[in-house]
Amino acid sequence: MRIGIDARSTQVVKERYRGIGRYTLNLINALAKVDGSNQYHLYVNGFRPCDIGTPADNFCLDSGVAWPFLSKNRFLEWQVRVPTDLRARKFDVFHFTFSQNVPLLKSSHVVVTVHDLISIIFREHYRHNKLRPLFDWMWTRATRGADKIIAVSESTKRDIIEYLDVPEDKIKVVYEAADPIYGPVADDEVESAKRRFKIDGSYIMYVGGMDPRKNLKGLLDAYGRLPADLSREHKLVVTGRPDQWYPGIEKLITKFGLEERVVFTGFVPDEMLVALYNGASVFVLPSLYEGFGLPLLEAMSCGTPVVCSNAASIPEVVGDAALMVDPRDIDGLATAIERVLTDSDLREGLREKGFKRAKSFSWEKTARGTLAVYEEVGRECRA
Repeated sequence: MRIGIDARSTQVVKERYRGIGRYTLNLINALAKVDGSNQYHLYVNGFRPCDIGTPADNFCLDSGVAWPFLSKNRFLEWQVRVPTDLRARKFDVFHFTFSQNVPLLKSSHVVVTVHDLISIIFREHYRHNKLRPLFDWMWTRATRGADKIIAVSESTKRDIIEYLDVPEDKIKVVYEAADPIYGPVADDEVESAKRRFKIDGSYIMYVGGMDPRKNLKGLLDAYGRLPADLSREHKLVVTGRPDQWYPGIEKLITKFGLEERVVFTGFVPDEMLVALYNGASVFVLPSLYEGFGLPLLEAMSCGTPVVCSNAASIPEVVGDAALMVDPRDIDGLATAIERVLTDSDLREGLREKGFKRAKSFSWEKTARGTLAVYEEVGRECRA
């Protein structure tokens, strides 16, 4: 088969080389290891830098066409140019790795990955974006027209069925995995990362955005309820670049009197993020919603005990390898964090379970599951 993959998400600025771009890059590299027979064309924009390379002889970069980035001014151009390009190249299957990139006009046999439905389920948090209703409508229509949809979790699959009215038999669940870079590192690497971000002593770690569904407010409240000796001993380290929600988070820190105990790192390069995971006493993800929750597997791969919410996809990712609580139960969240910080047997148990759980996910499994979807689409189209 001739398989096309939308790899433009791997061309973003390196400081934003996460999320969809990381998923796409890891998927491409894993497919190269498990499939040497099909021909893969990696679709990239010729006017942007590209360093993903070709991981195997049956992979090639297709950068001859400059697809526009989706915006109000380029909407019609996107809808016409993309289907025209795909039709001319006669792919057996084309994989859009980000659902909102799919054009409405069908031009080939399409597989699309849906990572989450945040903009629909938490629509009230995105009213500032006047284009969002247009994008939501567009990708809702596009996913209904796709030949197959890859959902990254059973939770996301249920959301697709409920919110997008897509038949269940069109959706296949294929889990993601932590990037192979995540794992134990030497103590000196941890200390180097701590010095860079001015972190003294022990710390609790959070990785993620600051938007309301991430429930950072709940974590700050829970942290403020820890016994005074624990919060003095363990700072709260919040990684990630400040965003539009940052001023509200700052006000909460002042409200809870945590100015001297919360460290904002800003953007953290991958190698430093691995080290910070390794050094954390506990990793906490109190989200109200996750499509998958990769930081959970990243933390467990590094041997960090995990406290997390019991919402959406999180239980199917962590299994029994984490302490789960209702994300709206602030006292329960504080108690769970306190238990991990004060019970060495519990910490060691979570650490060992976390290693084992993280290893049950792999990009090889992701690639084989994705390849099975390609082959199914190919068979149905030839029938």
